[in-house]
Amino acid sequence: MKINGTDTKKSSGAKGGKILSAFCSVIGTIGLVVIILLCLPVTIPGFIGYNIYNVETGSMEPTMPVGSICYVKGIAGTDIKQGDIIAFNAEGMTVTHRVISNDTSAMEVKTKGDANEAEDPMPVRYGEIIGRVVLHLPYLGKFFVFFTGLQGKLYLFGVLAGCVVLMLVGSTIRDRIKKASEESDPYDDDYDDDQKEQPRKSPEKSSYGYSDVKKAIARYDENGDFIGVPTVSAMLGLSESEGAGDAKNNIAKAEKAETEKAKTEKAKTEKAKTEKAKSERASGGMSRKKGLIITLSIVLGVVLLGALGMNLADALIKKGERDAYDDINEFVKDNSEPAKEEKPAPVEEPAAIEEEPEEDVVRLNGPLDIDFEELMSINPDVCGWIYCPETVINYPILKDNNNDYYLHHNYKGDYTASGSIFIECLNRDDFADCNTIIYGHHMADGSMFASLSKWFKQDYYEAHPIMYVFTPTQNYVLQLFSAYTTAATSDSYWAAQTPCQEMTDYTAKVASQSEFDPGEIDLPDDGHYVMLSTCAYSFQDARSVLHGLLVPMEEWIPEHEDEVDWEVKEYEPYIYEAPEAVEGDAPKEKDTND
Repeated sequence: MKINGTDTKKSSGAKGGKILSAFCSVIGTIGLVVIILLCLPVTIPGFIGYNIYNVETGSMEPTMPVGSICYVKGIAGTDIKQGDIIAFNAEGMTVTHRVISNDTSAMEVKTKGDANEAEDPMPVRYGEIIGRVVLHLPYLGKFFVFFTGLQGKLYLFGVLAGCVVLMLVGSTIRDRIKKASEESDPYDDDYDDDQKEQPRKSPEKSSYGYSDVKKAIARYDENGDFIGVPTVSAMLGLSESEGAGDAKNNIAKAEKAETEKAKTEKAKTEKAKTEKAKSERASGGMSRKKGLIITLSIVLGVVLLGALGMNLADALIKKGERDAYDDINEFVKDNSEPAKEEKPAPVEEPAAIEEEPEEDVVRLNGPLDIDFEELMSINPDVCGWIYCPETVINYPILKDNNNDYYLHHNYKGDYTASGSIFIECLNRDDFADCNTIIYGHHMADGSMFASLSKWFKQDYYEAHPIMYVFTPTQNYVLQLFSAYTTAATSDSYWAAQTPCQEMTDYTAKVASQSEFDPGEIDLPDDGHYVMLSTCAYSFQDARSVLHGLLVPMEEWIPEHEDEVDWEVKEYEPYIYEAPEAVEGDAPKEKDTND
């Protein structure tokens, strides 16, 4: 149906298309802006060295409400001031409390939650401090927890893709409407915007121009010269003079009409050029806008995909590492009895054991039996096992001829971020040296040696005063006597091999630095010692270390019968024999390029 030359069906369709186009563009743009605003607070700070944490308890209300996120920047312990809010590790948790005092001589701070009536019961050692809270934002905690998870990243990426699709759909609909309008309405260029709603004149009703009038009323001789307009006068029933006058008036009107028409045509031509230029500029601007939107969307998509990929890769790596150490339990047998009263009687006549010649000494087991034969068939670099009950420390010990390989390889030789627990390359692998150094990573999930700093607290030491070290030829108890933070280049890192006066001075020095009080403990001059080491973050190249005295199991058990909750058995030491090389086979080397 047409009214005044306009197709109402097409007009209503175009109007609906414009509304849909505007709706898609607005919703897509709003969604994209919201995603950007939500992502910025939890992505940008991480790239410039800030740790981000979610506040889960109300100990710092009203300053930091539950559900806030806080930004933590690393800081040296000596630079912390009273009134600062710090984040620190406490029994495997991250806590944010306010500093009420800083004792630089003791290298510790006292803290208190703003909502708590009393200060925290234990001071915070420098080695446990993560950093100072420099900013906190309320209400973003739940989003932060959701966004940092795998599911949250997937949802966020889906929303981003939906917003981009909406914006592109809106732009496509708008372009099609404009193109269809230009193709179906040839008169668009003949009228101004305020005239388009007016009825258009049909070409059949247009006035004649000057040449048409002249042809209708003029007479010419044989030579083509003009001789008057008698025929018109006769047809109109007028006198010759009257007819001539009317003809002249008509001709004048026709000339005027033709002049006006020429002006109108020229104006239309100029307007068409102007409109075309505007259209081209608008089209170019729209193209640039669309290009900017697409570029921004691609950048955001790449960032989110990268974050998602890193999250997936990290999850897969951690899962692989957990699986690698989960199946290691097949090499371990727990000797502990379910009830202490059911344990067998202690070993009798311990003195007889001590008096036997060295070659006939009876070797006794411990709380675990380790299948070193099977472990060393997998990797002959396995030289021991370290275990601390009721903690995560329960790993094989390895040794290589350098300290780099097992930083990032597990006991199977597979590349892992957590690496292995391994012995200093300058030490022997049978713990025969006076001081053996053992390294392990400080993993964020608390695995490997991340828990060494827990021994800085007296109550934790009292709950875990010993560890166990098992080797193929001898089992030991590691009696802990010192824990502290030191530098990676300090004198504590001494792989002493033979007893000497310096070793006596060394044990006295490291014992004096201990964060816990071990009570009365004998540190013999000719004893064998172990130092456990991992990274700390209180200052650059800081290390958390834990010292212990190695005591053979058969010497320790008679003096601690009431502490033994496993069935004490004799065992034959296992001596590893390397398989004979087949003629023609080249010796195998570790792949250090993983």
